[in-house]
Amino acid sequence: MPSIVYSLFLVVTLLLDCHGSGSGDTPSSSPEPAGTQQIRPPGHVLLLGLDGVEWDLVLQMLNDGRLPHLRSLMERGSYGELGTLVPTLSPAIWTTVATGVSPAKHGIRGFKKASTARLVTSQDRRVEAFWNILSDEGRRVDTVGWWATWPVEKVNGLMVAQVNVGAQSKGSGKMGFLKGSIFQGLEDQVYPPERQDEILAVADGVVRGLDQVVTGIFGAPWPSGMGEVPDRLWESSMWAVRADAIYHQVALRQMSQQQDWDLLAVYFGGTDVLGHRFWRYLYPGQYRNQPTEAELGVMAHLITDYYQHTDKVVGELMAAAPPDTTVIILSDHGMKATNTNNSFQPGEANMKLISGGHPRGIPAFFLAAGPGIRASGVCPSHRSQIQQVGTVYDILPTMFELLRLPLALDLEGEVMEGIFQPGFVRDNPERRPTFTEPGWYGSRPHKKSSASFDKERQEQLRSLGYIL
Repeated sequence: MPSIVYSLFLVVTLLLDCHGSGSGDTPSSSPEPAGTQQIRPPGHVLLLGLDGVEWDLVLQMLNDGRLPHLRSLMERGSYGELGTLVPTLSPAIWTTVATGVSPAKHGIRGFKKASTARLVTSQDRRVEAFWNILSDEGRRVDTVGWWATWPVEKVNGLMVAQVNVGAQSKGSGKMGFLKGSIFQGLEDQVYPPERQDEILAVADGVVRGLDQVVTGIFGAPWPSGMGEVPDRLWESSMWAVRADAIYHQVALRQMSQQQDWDLLAVYFGGTDVLGHRFWRYLYPGQYRNQPTEAELGVMAHLITDYYQHTDKVVGELMAAAPPDTTVIILSDHGMKATNTNNSFQPGEANMKLISGGHPRGIPAFFLAAGPGIRASGVCPSHRSQIQQVGTVYDILPTMFELLRLPLALDLEGEVMEGIFQPGFVRDNPERRPTFTEPGWYGSRPHKKSSASFDKERQEQLRSLGYIL
């Protein structure tokens, strides 16, 4: 079976030392490995969005040997920083990744629609995204959990919108998670619609086993009696842990049922959510009011545990993918300490408890490996080895180069030629004026979100400090 062959390849690769990591060489200075002359396009592209992943923490954990799958992919692929948007608002950035154009063109500028209290939906996007374009080209595209995809659109494949997560306020000034909330009865979460019950059943299974998921990631259940602030931070993280587990299982299920996809895109947000809440416990010396020893004993490892878990998820998805898959892994921005002078006391507003943030366009994470990608042969050990390889505008044209799809003249990014093996990039690819024909936006069906859906999503964003 292809997945078994790939798994054995990963095991063998991980037994090799990460040679050259202390030499100061960057990926661009490493020699090309032998045998790269015969180049063919990949059969599949796996796009993994890991929200808020910070390069400095990745490097720290690589040096500790805690990210074996990312380490293996770096050795046989290319990596670097991605320039991002300012302000670093996730719906805008992930929609730019999906469309290759700016928020001014695609219409998703933030979490709420301009001049209204309504959260943005897929109906606010004014241009075609990769799932539309690939479908138009007759390619199969599966999209799981991507930002601003509800209500789902008709695609040649599977689309699971980012709505099957739950967070509700438990009272004034508190953040909470209502375990089991799943928007049963909300339409247009899944395309094709006849698969919605199947996907919601996967979600229900995750909910029933969430305690085991949490213990598997963090080593133990959350202890009682930690205090109001730790409990609020923990409870308000569970919707993201749960959502990631759902998207992980949906993607594995889809790959077990379908091996003929051209592009499979999966989004995971837990790295960002835990980063916002627990950065102070990972780097206590950066804050005026430091956590107690008891708090550090429970919470200092939560972010690194989740990064390690995410690395395991990457390995499982790669093992389940066909062997001719090229993987692209990226974040939308990095993460740094914020609110360093806050007191972090009980009774304070949610935003005053947030200790990690990305206010100044912190560069994003990028990694690609597979057919056509230049192998660095180097596992980085310090930040000087990480150079900028592109921007978030460049992801779509780069994916289309991998898939040998036409490009459009109105794209605002370019193919990231430096990550490819010599001779892979086409000399004169077909270029169309645009992927979005006049009248496309106006011809789309428009539906209103339910009041309960808007309220619940706003509570999630408020708990992150994104909206007031």
